[in-house]
Amino acid sequence: MCVQTLMRSVYGQRINDTFRFADWDHEHLDGKAGFVLRPDQPEDWYWLEDPIAKGEHDALKAAGKLDHYISVDPQGPWGFLDAVNEVFLRNGNTRAAFDRIGARPDWFDRSVLLL
Repeated sequence: MCVQTLMRSVYGQRINDTFRFADWDHEHLDGKAGFVLRPDQPEDWYWLEDPIAKGEHDALKAAGKLDHYISVDPQGPWGFLDAVNEVFLRNGNTRAAFDRIGARPDWFDRSVLLL
């Protein structure tokens, strides 16, 4: 199964169409934050990443964009799932929002997935 087939099967095609990988400039003074803070970036973005360096944290904070960064715990099987749930929480996604698109919140519920 390819990633595109997987994304379609979990109702993620719209995300797949807009999802972008970053072209990090490793020489930028603000590290990776230099990419997400560029003026050509969309206003509505989230940066899901392992814990970032202090300089990157400070650059996001100074730009008023620290709330767009979500730390992903690099250890254990649930780090990315927890980060995705944090995106849902920050955007006010409710059970009704899932129902509207035919998705199930259970797909993102660790307690259900552990059964």
